[in-house]
Amino acid sequence: MKWVWQLPVKRDKVDSFAWVHGGAKYHAFKYGRSLCGRYINNVGCYDTRVNEKEIIGCPDMACKKCLTKAGLN
Repeated sequence: MKWVWQLPVKRDKVDSFAWVHGGAKYHAFKYGRSLCGRYINNVGCYDTRVNEKEIIGCPDMACKKCLTKAGLN
């Protein structure tokens, strides 16, 4: 399985409200874990994906560690 570029989704512990931080960068997720090891996401639940071509075209929108581990940096 190749990775999925997706924004990390946060959950409020009180009411389980899901949200994405306004300054969040895209992370590469494989089997629900980001390649940088910082986030865990249920990639099937939230549609915050972006095409890898867009990441290559604008690398500033992605996590630097994930870019490096994905071989795009």
